[in-house]
Amino acid sequence: MPPTDAKVVQNEDGSFTIQPEDDGNMVDTQKLSDYTIAQMREGNNTINMAESDCYKKAAVTAESLKPTLELYNKIGAVEIA
Repeated sequence: MPPTDAKVVQNEDGSFTIQPEDDGNMVDTQKLSDYTIAQMREGNNTINMAESDCYKKAAVTAESLKPTLELYNKIGAVEIA
């Protein structure tokens, strides 16, 4: 499953929250290939997927959206008379 970016979503009550990212389980084949070759050169016959850091990650994280969420909630609280 490919990574899914975090996003700001509007709740039924009109407030906003962050839907967190999901890094999924898709492999970056170039990173895995580079890691595998490096391990083979060192004489290692075991490939540790967790150690390889070869999984793709979401580009937009919940942490990076906090300022946007604050802005959306400020704008959403404005009453126009």
